[in-house]
Amino acid sequence: MDNRKKSNIFIIKFLLFLIGFLIVFTLISRVGYITAGSVMFPNYNAVYNEKTTEEPKQIIVLDPGHGGPDNGATGINGVHEKDLNLIISKMVGEILSVMDFDVRYTRTEDISPGNSDKFIKRTDLSYRVKYARELDNPLFVSIHMNKFGIEKYRGAQTFYSKNNPTSEALAIKVQKLIRQLLQPENSREVKKATSSIFVLDRLECPAVLIECGFLSNFEEAELLTQPQYQKKLAFCIAMGIADYFKNE
Repeated sequence: MDNRKKSNIFIIKFLLFLIGFLIVFTLISRVGYITAGSVMFPNYNAVYNEKTTEEPKQIIVLDPGHGGPDNGATGINGVHEKDLNLIISKMVGEILSVMDFDVRYTRTEDISPGNSDKFIKRTDLSYRVKYARELDNPLFVSIHMNKFGIEKYRGAQTFYSKNNPTSEALAIKVQKLIRQLLQPENSREVKKATSSIFVLDRLECPAVLIECGFLSNFEEAELLTQPQYQKKLAFCIAMGIADYFKNE
């Protein structure tokens, strides 16, 4: 092959590379990206919402369980459930906000929602339900931690409300992502909530409660306090929610 042919091939390859680079750069500049740990994922929802700006954003209510004088479960390592619930809920909310969802919280600090003086558990839970009911077509996700008397038990589990037929589909999406991306050994299945889970029993919108892990298991309790693990867990939850809307 003579030098002229080599030169022409080089120029063609370079032009193809340049065109490809410009296409990728243009796409990323339009959609932005979502970061989970050290991995970046293009935010393709930004393109979708760019085309549907007249449509209202989907409201997601994130409910960090417990708060204020109500610590929830106390871990084998001394960590309080209420603190982990709030940290992970905010991480989930940050990811969903980047994806252009309208994220609301039942609490954003260490307080008991709806209670200013004396703590009353029923009043706290009733406020969370009332808050969601006053919004237009929300999706409700409550974040909690589990605890059991035997230390060996571990793994996240998602419960769903019987009052909306799509709640189970949402729970399945979230549980599947947690298993695939974070807890491959987790064999727990989603469960229909009984009346003992007050918020799911009273809400008519799509609603789930996620028990993110067992604070009675030392290894899992330690993982749940680590920022990198919290980010991965939040990413799984957020992507499960996003995947639910893609199919809906």
